[in-house]
Amino acid sequence: MNNLEEQLKSSKDRLQLLVDCMPAIVAYIDHRGKYTLCNTEHYNWFGIPVDEIEGVDFAELHGEHVCQTLQPFFEKALLGEQCSTEIQLPHRLRGSRICNMTFTPHLNDTRIVDGFCVLATDITDNKRAEALEEKKKIELSKAYRQAASSNMELEQFAYVCSHDLQEPLRMIGAYANLLDTQYGNLFDEKAGTYFQYITEGTERMQLMIDGLLEYAKLRSSETTQNMVEMQDVLHKALKNLELLIEENGAVITSDILPKIIGHPSQFLLLIQNLLSNAIKYRRKKKPEVHVKAEQKDGEWLFSVQDNGIGIDPRHGECIFDLFQRFHRPQEISGTGIGLAVCRKIIENHDGKLWYESEPGRGTTFYFTLQSVED
Repeated sequence: MNNLEEQLKSSKDRLQLLVDCMPAIVAYIDHRGKYTLCNTEHYNWFGIPVDEIEGVDFAELHGEHVCQTLQPFFEKALLGEQCSTEIQLPHRLRGSRICNMTFTPHLNDTRIVDGFCVLATDITDNKRAEALEEKKKIELSKAYRQAASSNMELEQFAYVCSHDLQEPLRMIGAYANLLDTQYGNLFDEKAGTYFQYITEGTERMQLMIDGLLEYAKLRSSETTQNMVEMQDVLHKALKNLELLIEENGAVITSDILPKIIGHPSQFLLLIQNLLSNAIKYRRKKKPEVHVKAEQKDGEWLFSVQDNGIGIDPRHGECIFDLFQRFHRPQEISGTGIGLAVCRKIIENHDGKLWYESEPGRGTTFYFTLQSVED
């Protein structure tokens, strides 16, 4: 073997080593549609040894269907245009696979196309992942629409149901008052007790309906968001709770509270509900409640801390569910709606609401709201 032959063989060996290292199908097809070379990955797919591929006709190896599909791309490559497509190719061990094929023309020194290089990459797993992701997106979108529809229907139902209950409840209350006025002096002790149950039950039902109506109306789109001085909100809440604070000898303190973008009426309801609970769920000592806010991780972290009876850890997140009560009405008044309203308000403002508590030593409710950018 002369020196030129040795150089050619060495170049061919290096080229073969180079293409064998590639994790994709590599082949060279001449202008007649015959293989000139291929790599090991081509052998893994189609079973033709690398050293036997030269001269094999592409159409004979891959069949009429594949050739008809790829013919337009062959013609473009032979005209000097690089092009690509996706096609299903049969793998001899793994079945049908989806490949991205690129055809790169080879121009000789006279700018005539001698053939083209084929590079085929298996994209089956990517395609399946994309299809699965798209399916998940569709399912998630469908679930979101269903949830949104269900929430709207639930809110409409709660509003209509509560609204329609108002009139018969008013009627019960009116006739109870009339009965007490005209015949109350005729009641014996047992009848008086029964009548008291009726009036107390009516009052509790009215409070529950009012709370349910308030909950049903808590949609973030109902009111325009404004710049809200949370310090002013606290003052209004304290004014509204003035009688409750006075009756219980409660002491309410606070740090300076920030400005927040949101719904003023909802923030007032939020603070008022948390303060009211802090006062009502008291121990024998007088209630002490402290409200503060601090910036943390780009948002405001609010806290309402009390020295009350605390919350049994067994209750967990259930305390935020509608109509959840863990004390008898005779012990602590309430409807079981207040904390559900608080959670809904915080959700409307893309925040979080949670609590930390130790039975017998008090509870701290935390909630986050977005900071106002300077």
